[in-house]
Order: sequence, then C-alpha cells, then structure tokens
Amino acid sequence: MLWPKAISPRKMRPGRSARRSASCLRKTPARSPTGSRVTYDPQVDLRFYIDSETDEPHIYKHGVSEGEVEEALRSRADDFPGRNATRIALGATDSGRHLQVIYLPEPEWDALFVITAYDLRGSALAAFRRRRRSR
Repeated sequence: MLWPKAISPRKMRPGRSARRSASCLRKTPARSPTGSRVTYDPQVDLRFYIDSETDEPHIYKHGVSEGEVEEALRSRADDFPGRNATRIALGATDSGRHLQVIYLPEPEWDALFVITAYDLRGSALAAFRRRRRSR
C-alpha cells in the first residue's frame, strides 16, 4: 500500500527491526468492548502525513507539534479501531492538553504513521474526562 510522502522526526535506522525481537506494537486486553488496545513503544519511529499544500506535517494545521503527539501517545488513556485499518488514540500531553491522534500502525517499518491530531473539545472531551475519572 502506498502512502503520501512522510517525514520522521527521528532518523530511521536500517536493520533496527531485525535486531529487535518484539514488534513495535503490543496488543493487550481491551478495557472496553471496542477491540484490543495497542500500547506505544517509545523506541518506535513516528512518521507524519505531509500536507501537499504546505509541505509541512498536517498536524501543524491543528496547532499540534510532533512532541505533543508523542506525549499523547505515551500517556493515552483510550485506543480503539478507526476506519480502514487506522487507530484512534485519545491522550493528554504533559502540559494538560487533550488530543485525539489518528494513526496507522506500520509494524513492518517499526513505525506509526500519524495522519492527524487535534484537540478534544465539547462532548468528546467531557466523555474522555468522565472515562478517566471512572477508572
């Protein structure tokens, strides 16, 4: 499957996936009936969708940086399947910002392809906070 051009904030190291015995994504039992939860490994490379109009990562249009995406993936409370093999992660940054990250796992590249990320607002944010309180 071919995807639009992408960047990686960290350099891809050839042969790294061959040296690692575990996949970059580990499935654990789900907390909800929506499917299995995928945990984030900080060693995995993040690649970002590049907007063809601006030649910058699409997340910039939403005022989100690469570092904030990584923080949200590291601290995510919810992770569930999206459309067409994508996944949706809801998490908070170290500064307290709540983000929704749409990504595509790429285990063969030992990477996650981040399509977009944006702030949670309104009822989605209220539901996220409610779920976190109930845990």
